[in-house]
Amino acid sequence: MRNAAVLLALVLAVVAADKAAAQDAASEATRAILAGSAAQFDLTDQGDFDAALRGRIARFPQSDIRTDEGRLVWRFVDEDMLRAAAPPPTVHPLLWR
Repeated sequence: MRNAAVLLALVLAVVAADKAAAQDAASEATRAILAGSAAQFDLTDQGDFDAALRGRIARFPQSDIRTDEGRLVWRFVDEDMLRAAAPPPTVHPLLWR
């Protein structure tokens, strides 16, 4: 029984790794379209960010949101990590800003 559980865990790990690799893969056509669209926009323009912050009353005081039982619902620090990373080749650059 233990060998079956280990085998199942290995199979699931391989499937998960294959799925992750597929999400990071982009066809040449997709890469060309996204590169072309990125060239049309000034990704350093902060105007959209300024507009989004206009009218904001305050920042959320905690670094995460939890339920009354303590279960993690949202972690703001994770957003910072995403902003620091380059967008995957399958994501439009404007969605990763």
